[in-house]
Amino acid sequence: MQAAVTSAASFAIGAAAPLLAAAVSPATPRSIVIAPVTLVALCILGAVGASLGGASRVRGSLRIGVGGGIAVVTYGVGAMFGTVTG
Repeated sequence: MQAAVTSAASFAIGAAAPLLAAAVSPATPRSIVIAPVTLVALCILGAVGASLGGASRVRGSLRIGVGGGIAVVTYGVGAMFGTVTG
């Protein structure tokens, strides 16, 4: 039960930054605003998770940030070819 509650809280906290960025950004460059905000939030949460697990905060932040960066690049490539879904 504790793992489920912790997981739910993590997802809610992680979703707050991109949602807030989407709410306050203008409609046209919305994805340009959301992407860096999300990457920064991912890096912060990676550092927090690593710290809670007793690991290196820098390594945790980089691991999560690089994964998120790859996702952003993948989205960008899809957008260039007109195959973005969602």
